[in-house]
Amino acid sequence: MKKKIGKIVALFMAAGLLVNSFFWSAANEGDNGALDTVQEIQENKETLHSHEWGNETVNTPATCNTDGTATVTCSSCGATEDRTISATGEHNFGDWTLVTAATADTPGEEKRVCNDCGTEETREIPVSDNTDNKLENKLTDNSDGTDDVLSGETENNNSDHDHVWVPVEGTEGRTEPTCGVSGKQLYTCSTEGCTETKEEEIPATGKHTVETWTEDKAPTETEAGSEYGTCTVCGETVTRTIPALNHEHKYSEKGTVDKAATETEDGKVRYYCTSDDCDSYIEGTSHYYRENGNGEYVCVTCGEKETPDGETVCEHDWQETETGIFECSKCHSIKDTNTKLVSDEIQSTDNNLLDVIEPCKEGEHIRPAVYDVLVKATCEKEGQISYICTVCGTKVTETTPKTAHVWDSKTGKCTVCDTACDHKDGDHTAFDSQTGKCSICGYRCSHDFDEDKKCKICGFKECTTHTKPTGNGAVIITVKAATCKTEGLVKYKCTVCGEEVTEKTAVDPDAHDWNSTTGKCKLCDIPACEHKDKDGNTLYGTDGKCTVCGHACEHSFKVITEEGKDDVVQCEVCGYICTHDEKSLVPIKGTGDKDADCKNVGQQTYMCSVCGEEVVKEIPLSGKHHYNESGICQICDDDLHDKATGDCEHKDWIDWDNDGTDLDSANPWKYLKTDIDAKKDIFECSKCGSIWERDAVDREEKTVDLTQITKGTLGVTISVNGQEVGDKQEVKINKSDVLDIHIDWAIDNDRKPTSNTTIQYQLPVILKTVPMTGTIWGPGGYEEYGTFSINSSGLLTFKLNDKILKKSEINGSFDLQATLFLSEEGSQDKQEILFPGGAGITVYFKSNMTSKKEAKLNNDGSIDYKVTFELDSDSQNVSLTDTLASNLTFEDYEGSFRLKNTATGAVTDITDKVEIDINKKIAVINLGDVKKGKYEISYKAKLIDSSVKASSGKNTNTVTWKWDDKEGGPISCTVETTGKPLWKNSVSTTAEEKAQGIYRWEVIINKDIIPVNLSEKTIYDWYETKSGSVPNENTFITGDIIVTDVTTGENITGQMKSIELKKEGQSWNLADNCLFQIKFPYGDYTHVYKITYTTQTKANDMDGKDWGFVDLRNWAKIVETGDNDYEDALVGKKYTPGILTKAGKAVSNDNSDASEAYKAQWQVKLDLSEFKNGDILKDLKITDTLPDGMTFYDVDESEMNFALTLSDDTPLSEGTDYKKEITNNKTLLTLTFTEEGQRKCAGKVITMTFTSVADPGKIPMNGSKEYTNNATASFLYNSAWSYKASAKVTMYRKDALSKSGTVLSKKNANGNYEIQWTILVNTNDAENLTPEKAYTGDITVTDTLPDGLTYVDGSATMVTSTRTDWKVEKSGAAAIIPAPEGLPGKLIFTIPGSTYNNAYEITFKTEVDPAKLDKTNLGTTFTNTVVVENNGGKSEAEADVTIAKEDLLKKSGQTTGTHIQYTIDVNANAQQLTSRGVLTLEDEIDNNADILTNTISVKKVDILTQAETDITDSCSISYTGNKLIIGNIPDGTHVRVTYKAVTVRSGDVKVTNSAVLKGEEELASTVTTGTFKIKASATANGRAGTFTIIKLDSSDARKNLAGAEFTLYKFDMDNIDATPATVTTLKTDEDGRVTFGEGTMDELEFDVLFCYVETKAPTGYKLDNTPHYFMLEGNAFVNQNQKAVERIGESADYRTYAQDGSKTRQLSNDPTPPPTPPDNPDTPDEPGTPGTPATPVTYTAGVTPKVDVLGESKMPDGAMPAAPGIGVLGDMKGPGTGDQTPVIFWTLLVCSAAAVLISCLVFKKKRKK
Repeated sequence: MKKKIGKIVALFMAAGLLVNSFFWSAANEGDNGALDTVQEIQENKETLHSHEWGNETVNTPATCNTDGTATVTCSSCGATEDRTISATGEHNFGDWTLVTAATADTPGEEKRVCNDCGTEETREIPVSDNTDNKLENKLTDNSDGTDDVLSGETENNNSDHDHVWVPVEGTEGRTEPTCGVSGKQLYTCSTEGCTETKEEEIPATGKHTVETWTEDKAPTETEAGSEYGTCTVCGETVTRTIPALNHEHKYSEKGTVDKAATETEDGKVRYYCTSDDCDSYIEGTSHYYRENGNGEYVCVTCGEKETPDGETVCEHDWQETETGIFECSKCHSIKDTNTKLVSDEIQSTDNNLLDVIEPCKEGEHIRPAVYDVLVKATCEKEGQISYICTVCGTKVTETTPKTAHVWDSKTGKCTVCDTACDHKDGDHTAFDSQTGKCSICGYRCSHDFDEDKKCKICGFKECTTHTKPTGNGAVIITVKAATCKTEGLVKYKCTVCGEEVTEKTAVDPDAHDWNSTTGKCKLCDIPACEHKDKDGNTLYGTDGKCTVCGHACEHSFKVITEEGKDDVVQCEVCGYICTHDEKSLVPIKGTGDKDADCKNVGQQTYMCSVCGEEVVKEIPLSGKHHYNESGICQICDDDLHDKATGDCEHKDWIDWDNDGTDLDSANPWKYLKTDIDAKKDIFECSKCGSIWERDAVDREEKTVDLTQITKGTLGVTISVNGQEVGDKQEVKINKSDVLDIHIDWAIDNDRKPTSNTTIQYQLPVILKTVPMTGTIWGPGGYEEYGTFSINSSGLLTFKLNDKILKKSEINGSFDLQATLFLSEEGSQDKQEILFPGGAGITVYFKSNMTSKKEAKLNNDGSIDYKVTFELDSDSQNVSLTDTLASNLTFEDYEGSFRLKNTATGAVTDITDKVEIDINKKIAVINLGDVKKGKYEISYKAKLIDSSVKASSGKNTNTVTWKWDDKEGGPISCTVETTGKPLWKNSVSTTAEEKAQGIYRWEVIINKDIIPVNLSEKTIYDWYETKSGSVPNENTFITGDIIVTDVTTGENITGQMKSIELKKEGQSWNLADNCLFQIKFPYGDYTHVYKITYTTQTKANDMDGKDWGFVDLRNWAKIVETGDNDYEDALVGKKYTPGILTKAGKAVSNDNSDASEAYKAQWQVKLDLSEFKNGDILKDLKITDTLPDGMTFYDVDESEMNFALTLSDDTPLSEGTDYKKEITNNKTLLTLTFTEEGQRKCAGKVITMTFTSVADPGKIPMNGSKEYTNNATASFLYNSAWSYKASAKVTMYRKDALSKSGTVLSKKNANGNYEIQWTILVNTNDAENLTPEKAYTGDITVTDTLPDGLTYVDGSATMVTSTRTDWKVEKSGAAAIIPAPEGLPGKLIFTIPGSTYNNAYEITFKTEVDPAKLDKTNLGTTFTNTVVVENNGGKSEAEADVTIAKEDLLKKSGQTTGTHIQYTIDVNANAQQLTSRGVLTLEDEIDNNADILTNTISVKKVDILTQAETDITDSCSISYTGNKLIIGNIPDGTHVRVTYKAVTVRSGDVKVTNSAVLKGEEELASTVTTGTFKIKASATANGRAGTFTIIKLDSSDARKNLAGAEFTLYKFDMDNIDATPATVTTLKTDEDGRVTFGEGTMDELEFDVLFCYVETKAPTGYKLDNTPHYFMLEGNAFVNQNQKAVERIGESADYRTYAQDGSKTRQLSNDPTPPPTPPDNPDTPDEPGTPGTPATPVTYTAGVTPKVDVLGESKMPDGAMPAAPGIGVLGDMKGPGTGDQTPVIFWTLLVCSAAAVLISCLVFKKKRKK
């Protein structure tokens, strides 16, 4: 039996081992073929890949006989391949060099050598055609035994003697070369009897001579300018460069010959600046040197030595040009070694110096050209020189006489001895009467002019017209440049009289002050600059700016391809070539883009934001490795463990444990993030950026990707302008459009992070975001669930806190806004935006269409219209509509419509695309789909009535346009019937003719206009007299009238129907002073016509006596149409005409005498200086008319104080010389002169003075009244003359005391405000003193300061105004000291001896106590009172000043959707802040926002009504970078500036904005920092549940049991094998209920395994310690449920719940049983025995679980054994996936249990037997 039992046990053991081996094999088996498969795929990939070879890099260039090498790179995989470049076979020759020079008989030779292989090539130089050899100078022996110096001799050339060529001097022998024309030199043979000559050509210099240069481009600090001038020799226009302002000239050592040195004249050399863009030069001198007797070489012309003593001169580089003749290659001086100086050339026949030379006699020595000066002679002392006699060689010391004075023309004194010139030439003056300068010293006479304006000293006559200096040395200073609206001022010294003259310059119609933004002149109404010249050529420079107005070109780029050259992107408008600089490149997603790594170069595609072209750039090798856990780079197989020279120091840090703790600070490896799927921690080298993946560990701080913890599922929705865009859809946007991005995320329960986990999400890099941070809010915004941030790279990171992490199925959303990095102008292609783990859209920019219109009116009445429009992207449904006004029609021109593509020049007839309405007024042009580009539509219309003026609005047409469902326009264009049909012009007339009253005229008809048919029309011409000066009967037509048909050139005078004219001596038989009437005949007279004629005006008694100018206006008109024109003329003998002037002033008032009140004094002058002939002067009369409210006197005429005088003091008597009458109620004064009086007045100045009285009742109190007095003068002087003059006087009725105050814009050194106060005593000025009241005698001024003000010591000053005669003189500001008894609260000043004619202005400063200032913006008002005491009376005045700290500059901002609206109030109190009258506002915003310039508005605000007036156009506005500058803001006015700024940030955006207000200096500044909410949010939420247990009595389900205690355990799902954690212990309430997850307890998470066990039974019931397991199903249920089953086994009491909300389970307890008697084994148990507990019943209420309602789980309840405690709460468990040890244990346990059971059964059976 034992054996049998042993066999059975052995059998089960074997079975157990067999099962164990099965599990073991399954646990260790793997896919051993996986690596082979991967390798095979890789090999196939390499085999199938086809390289795309890209750019070629030349390593070694090929030469003529040597191959080169190059490397090509595959654009797909980065592979490289070396290639050979074949030899070119073409030599690389250098320059030709001379081998043998050609002669007259023998050709020469030159050669060149290949720079690469050394091959030589030669060529022949032809025989020289110059038969005249170079001169070889030498001495010759004459037959008479004497020695002469010869100029040279040559070889015999086909002659019986050797020619000795001598140059012919003077203009007959030499023609100097010029810049463009060669010169000539004539030579004659000096041999006796020889008459042959020869001529040599002198090459042209090539150097132009320009006297005056005109600057056309000013140089800058960094850029050279240019200037041009006209060569005075050849007339050619020459341009040269002006170096940049910081350019430092470096002149060449080698000069350029301007004029060669000769034996008779020094030469000139130019040394040019070596800079390529600089044409500057300095001049030097070249010499002709020969040897003197001392062996020195000296210049034969000026005596300078070859190397002067003590001077730095040219370090000569002598080059032999002829035998014995050398030329310096630097300064081009000549050294002649063949011939010595004349004085040193006495040589013997054998060329040796004579042995004996007899010394010269004393005083007969010959001085050489060069000698030593021992003592320099001056005007004060004799000099002394030393030299070697050129005859005898004796060294001689000689005295030289005193020199003349060295005069300074400015002072007239000698610069040596200070002697003053007496300006006399013998007995006569040395002054030149023509120039006024002394002929001796050059001093200009300080003239003393007599009556005839002739200098009494020098005879110089004063200039009537000054002469400006001219030429290179002219100095004319521009004081004020003329503009298109204003005259200019220049200052110069008259070249004749030396007087400094300030002279006006005429308005320059072309000198505009352009606004570069608008292209309009700021000063005049000239049409905006069109950036084209008259020929239609662009005025844009290569810098993209208009050379006229500075407007920046709105580029239209085109790619220009030229074979053999790189493509160029050039603007078609201005020629600007885009350079794609780094700042303009925006990274985009391109084909083939990839990152560089340690093995492969990368590629990045950019979009140029300037031109819109794509630019591809190579990214160099980065050196970034990607190491796996073994330390091997997965790209290049680099091993972390092998360090070579140059490797990164991260290889020094390979032996460290990744245990989740912080690494050593010196360790370059830094934790980056954790890859959850690969279970790797990723580290990055902080030095080189390499990556190292290591096995992940639990770490306290962790970073993970959002796409991993959500298993890659995100909900991304994108909206543009509020319209949601579907996934993968295409959408057009504008550059300024903001994308609204909504991201929904939900975290899987099995990947839930901790509060220390950073979650990151990378937005597409094409999105433009700004760094920001924010809070993640729960529903309703009540709970904070974490924080988030976005960096500048678009990396979104966030952390969740424990509040939300206690929940399950955590989800949330982000809302943010962004713009694109692309440029609207440059975008051509579509751009895909893909969100990791979410949706994507494709965007391309919305097209924009701009248009402009032009019109040209033709002479036939037709109009050429041109509409230019531009689309910046391909567009659909493009159409234009042109609507004509009432005087225009398309009739007859329906087929004129043409479309031109400006890029290609192609013109298309688009008549079939045009619809014209029945009235011929509206044309609709439907173009359909149009490609991006610039186009022109041309068509015609016509005028219905050419006489209709443009101002009527009937000649206007309006264009609107549509594209891509958008609308543009309108733009309007108006045509004007050009000018006038008739023009009247004066024709050139000589001064002599004008003196005879002769003037020439022409009338032009139908020029440049729709012609008027002159059929039966009358041309009418007449004179309009001016000033009554023209005697009509003496004006007439002289000569013939000529009528010319300009169109044909034919004289058609004879065709005229009639010509009537006024001839000399005829009366005015034509109406209205008409000179002629011409009537055209019937017919077609629509050409251009010209009528020419001459008029003459003769004055009475025209006998050579003075008769003056005649001022004429000549009119012409077409009678039938009324069109007319006129021209003015001035004819007659020139002299200064008579002048009438008038002046007036108010007279001081004395209140003590009413007769003296409100008086004015007047002066009238009539200058008759030029009217000298008393016999001719007739009918002289002067009148004076007083204004309303004023009379000549009140009571007696003597009050007038009338006086009449002449300039020579000749007395005039009333009655004898003149008659005086006062009429019209004492308001009209008339002087009528007698014949005797007229004779006295002729040639003199008449002065009349008198006083008038004003009626005070007509002057408003505390106001004033202005009075204008008019005077006239008339007389006859051969013709009638009359003049008018007027003067004004203001009378006041107000106190003589006034007070005002102004807050100074700049605070003092203490940082406090100061107020300047002004007190005016005796009214505002001395010219019109207050008639109501004036202070006389001593005046006491007392000023009482209000609280808060303190007098600033030494600040008080007083200016006194004194009226003398007819002018006011003001004193300087004199310091005055307040009386000490008044200080500090009062200021007391005393003004002694005041008179009526004095006025006083007192100013002083007070400092403001800051403690007294109102802290609000309302400000603080200070009232200052002044009292004046005078002659026992008192007067009082006060002034208020308000200080509000923020009044000068206030700024605020508020959000409006995605924008920030800023408002800046400037000078809210309208203070006068500057002397120049304008302010400048500088406003700078930080990088978080951009200012939208099209929203800038500047408005003037009325202080009282707050009404706003727009003044934006009158201000200058510029926005560069982040700075906005607004200039020309009016001072003394409240101005409000508003604009919008846009930010691409979302959430709370902090924007700092600073503003500065400036006048002559900074006035105020403010900084506004605000946090603006720009529609951003981040939210989070989660799910959680509860679980309820209901305890029942097993025998009575209606009985709930209280007091049962349950303990809840929670398993860690990331470490399921660990002992579960105790959550809480709760007790059932009176209803038998206990709920987990409510009250103070955290809610229960989903997809987490919980276990609850009854730890204490209700009183009187058995304890049920069965462990019960449950899980609330969530989004990770499948994985988490599998973990739970493997952990607790399938037999456990385990239930899952699918729905949200609470879960409830009912459990029952048995009552405690009574004591049980001992078991009787022979008595079988029977059901229903009393005392046996009933079968337990479990109810589930409230929800429906997946299991049966009655308690069934996945297995019947009866099959669920109670697990032992160790299995539930301890470490023991059932089999788990992948465990080997538990498998063996459980297998052996089961086998052993089976064996024991079998043994027991066998033993029992045997025992029964």
